[in-house]
Amino acid sequence: MSTFKISCSGGLNTLPSPWADLKKDTTSAITLLDETETDVGVTVRYTAAPAYEVSTLTAAQPGTGDASWVIAEALEGGHGSSDSVNWYAMVVEGLTPGDSYNVECFGSYDFTDTRITDFRVNNGSPQQLTVSDGSGPNLSNTVKFDGEVADANGEILIEWKEADASSGRAYVNAIQLVGAGAPAPSISITGPLQPGASISGTYSNFTGVPTALTLTDGNANSISSATEITDLNITDNGDGTGSFTFTMPALPTAGNSQSSLLFGDITAELTT
Repeated sequence: MSTFKISCSGGLNTLPSPWADLKKDTTSAITLLDETETDVGVTVRYTAAPAYEVSTLTAAQPGTGDASWVIAEALEGGHGSSDSVNWYAMVVEGLTPGDSYNVECFGSYDFTDTRITDFRVNNGSPQQLTVSDGSGPNLSNTVKFDGEVADANGEILIEWKEADASSGRAYVNAIQLVGAGAPAPSISITGPLQPGASISGTYSNFTGVPTALTLTDGNANSISSATEITDLNITDNGDGTGSFTFTMPALPTAGNSQSSLLFGDITAELTT
């Protein structure tokens, strides 16, 4: 999986490859190179661009600790926000839909008061980063959003703004996306698996539309929609997610039958 690095340093320096230079007014897509400096068709652009871009940072130097991936050139400037209500937004496009990325955001500036930036990814819960604590610029802390999934259009949305608690304008300097692969398919079933019961469930992270269901207990006994399970109905949303319903086999009305009985913990498997 690929790694992509974005600098918001103001465009007043030369950034080494594969860093991309995103300026505050970049609303047209620019290329993101992967860690091998290869163009793999991934781009970034602002969809809601910030108003401010600073040109210098007093103590431009490489990041340390969690921010050790940040180069000094990315600390020579930054994009600023004085709006604690509206989010500025950049979109990374051209990713493989369903692929997962760990997104890490960094901000720094040298103020004599506390400046805090809010970040969020894919409209999720925000995280706050103190870019200056009044004693100097942040050089070691980041905020991390793990397992962010590219949507059906192959996009990941990254947003930021000044935090309510910030004493003034807050900044972003650098962002990286590190490929984490495609998330594992998952299934959730609602209700106890009782004989004859109608059951519903949902699924996510599938690369195709499932067509069959198998239930297996801890003793390797199994029943499936090819034989015992009936009325399997699957609704696919077209983005790797969907829902399904089915009917468990009823108990036999006479005699003995083990063919439809499961015991203990049950594993559900949808197959395509």
